Amino acid sequence: MISSPANIGMMKSKEKAKAWYIIDGNADKLIKLLKDQTTCWEEFEDIIKLSGTLGLEIKGVGLDLAAGVCWTTALLSRIGTVEKIYAVEISKHRLLKIAPLVLDLFKAQSDKIVRVIGDFYNIKLEDSSVYFCFMSQAFHHADKPGKLLKEVYRILKPGGFILLIGESPIFYKQIIVKYIKNTIKIIFPFLKFKTKLIKKIFIGFKDLYPPNEESGDHYYRIKDYMDIFSSYKYSFYINKQRRFSTFVAVKPGR
Repeated sequence: MISSPANIGMMKSKEKAKAWYIIDGNADKLIKLLKDQTTCWEEFEDIIKLSGTLGLEIKGVGLDLAAGVCWTTALLSRIGTVEKIYAVEISKHRLLKIAPLVLDLFKAQSDKIVRVIGDFYNIKLEDSSVYFCFMSQAFHHADKPGKLLKEVYRILKPGGFILLIGESPIFYKQIIVKYIKNTIKIIFPFLKFKTKLIKKIFIGFKDLYPPNEESGDHYYRIKDYMDIFSSYKYSFYINKQRRFSTFVAVKPGR
C-alpha cells in the first residue's frame, strides 16, 4: 500500500513533534523528556546497578537493539569496559540524521559506535558476537517476541545477557480496574469510558489488553515476561521499583 502525500506529511509532522527530534536545535526538550517527564534516565542508571548486583559486567562488544536516536548508545559507549557498541535501528532517518546530534549531545565515544540499519529479526551480526544486548522501550514493540529472542540468543555469547528498560508491565490492580469498568459499561451502556467495550462473558488478559495497532505496543504481565524469556532458555531477573521495573535476561553458559 502506497502512502498518500497527505499521510506522508502527517507522519513527518508527528516525527518533528517528538522530543528527540533535535534537528531544530532544541536539545533541551530531549533532556527534559529523559530526566524529568519520564523515568528513562533513572531506569538506565537502575539497570546498570542491577547488572552489577547480578555479577554481570557491561563490557566488550555490545548491541543497542532498536536504538532509535541512540541516547542509550551514547551512554553505553562511555562505559570504560565497553569496546564496541552496535546501534541497530530500522529507521534510517533517526539513525543517520538525528543520532549523530544525540551522540554529540551526550558526549559519546563515537569511535566505539557502529550504526547498522536492521530490525528485531535481522540483526545482521555474526553468531556469538556480542556480550550484551540493550533494549530501551523496544521489546514490547515486537510482533514476534519469540523470534526476537531467538535472534538475540543467536548473536549473544554464552553467558551474555539482555538488559531491558522502558517496559510497562500490567499489574493485577490495573487488570481488575479495567475489568470492573468494562462490566459497568455493559450494565450501564450510556456511561462514557475511554476504553473500548468488550462484549464477552469471560474476559481474558489479551481481551482487556490487545495490541495497540497505532503505536505497535504489546502488553504483558510480569508473569508473561518470565514465561516468554524462560521458554527461550534465558534466566530472568526483575528489579521492581515504585515507578518502573527493569529486567535482565541471561543466556546459559555463564
